[in-house]
Amino acid sequence: MKILAIDSTSKNLSICISDGNDILSFVNDYRSLKHMQNIIGNIDKAFMNLPFGIHDIDLFAVNLGPGDFTGSRIGISIVKTFSMLSGKDAFGFNALDVFAFSSLFKNIKKIKKRIDRGGRAIIIPLMDVRNHEIFFSVYEAVVLEREPTAVSIKDIFNEFLNQNVIFISAEEGRNILIKKLYDKNILINKNEFVERFFQLLVQLKRLKQYTCSMYRSLFAEKPYDNKTGKPAVKKLEAIDCTLTGNAFFSYSSIFEELMARLSDTDNIKIIIEKNNRYTRAEHISRLAFFRALTGTGDKNIAPFYVRDFIPFGK
Repeated sequence: MKILAIDSTSKNLSICISDGNDILSFVNDYRSLKHMQNIIGNIDKAFMNLPFGIHDIDLFAVNLGPGDFTGSRIGISIVKTFSMLSGKDAFGFNALDVFAFSSLFKNIKKIKKRIDRGGRAIIIPLMDVRNHEIFFSVYEAVVLEREPTAVSIKDIFNEFLNQNVIFISAEEGRNILIKKLYDKNILINKNEFVERFFQLLVQLKRLKQYTCSMYRSLFAEKPYDNKTGKPAVKKLEAIDCTLTGNAFFSYSSIFEELMARLSDTDNIKIIIEKNNRYTRAEHISRLAFFRALTGTGDKNIAPFYVRDFIPFGK
């Protein structure tokens, strides 16, 4: 399946062409916010060395935001136009999901290592949406071992259909999924974030990891200890919490406050990821391929608003 993905929600204009999960070509243009002038040229550039053209694309995908007000609409308009003219589907993704998947993709080895040791891997993307406010959501990555009854990604996804899973990887013998832990995204004043963060940590400790009929958790609690033959005692789970996104560049002081309040007894490690400032089309293309496999793509291609949008003149 050939996919053209576009992200124009930030200073980085990102174009990606893929075939399934294989990235064939990508362009990341950080020159300016002149996306209207540059987008068609960059799409042409992405196709330059490929043996096929725009008419061979099977699926279009785009970041819906939140992000730059005008830039977001440029990418959305281009994708909707291509979709309409070609009769092919177009999927939209909100920026928080893209940030979360990007963090998972970049740190997958570290995340697997943490989970292999019996811990939990939490990802919280944070976006600066101006007005001294932060927009964020909470995700968890889980490694699962496949049982013989799991025959396809779609079968696996159906088990988690109502659990806000945004991605499941396909690997031999084991898989990793990333799940949104809360239905709603959170918009909060930057001065209230640290207090809210610690409230969320308390809730996270109460939330159990999840399994399904086709999978079992690799490191789920065993009913008995193999050495003693007695019921196993569950240890306190350590949590790696990765804070990612673009809010660090605007509100660095709140993260200093957060680290100062963190106690060794919390059994939580805070990882601040500062190299994930921009979402990229490569990650959107992988999310789109997963959604195509599971038949769950969001075809409602419209800008994602953090606040209620009031049209000019009203």
